[in-house]
Amino acid sequence: MTTIGYGDVHAQGQVARVVVCVQMLFSIGVIATGVSIVVRQVTQLRQPKR
Repeated sequence: MTTIGYGDVHAQGQVARVVVCVQMLFSIGVIATGVSIVVRQVTQLRQPKR
C-alpha cells in the first residue's frame, strides 16, 4: 500500500524517516477507514429491512 520509491527523492536523516513512516501509517489508517465506511454502507443496503 505504501512505497518509499526508488531513492531519487528520499528523507534525509532519522527524524525525517520517522516522520515519513508516521505519515504512511496515518495514510493507511485513513484509507482503511474510508473502505470500512463504504463496505458498511454496501452491506446495509443488501440486508433485507425488518
